[in-house]
Amino acid sequence: MFCNGSNHPVEISAEGRRAIVLGYEAAVAKRINRTDGAGKLAWRAMMQLQARSLAHAVLNGQPALFVAYLMEP
Repeated sequence: MFCNGSNHPVEISAEGRRAIVLGYEAAVAKRINRTDGAGKLAWRAMMQLQARSLAHAVLNGQPALFVAYLMEP
């Protein structure tokens, strides 16, 4: 999926790009536990929830409001 490139030292094929995107989409669809204990949600939704929560804490000047997600072992 990688080869010596003409414009760059290494280039990735269309097949390689497709594999990376499919792998990423599968990873962000995986369900994980919520930081607030209210069940599970997909990684993509967790990233959005974390971004909104951080923005809320920063905008309100209360960093303690943000609870960072700690990856499960």
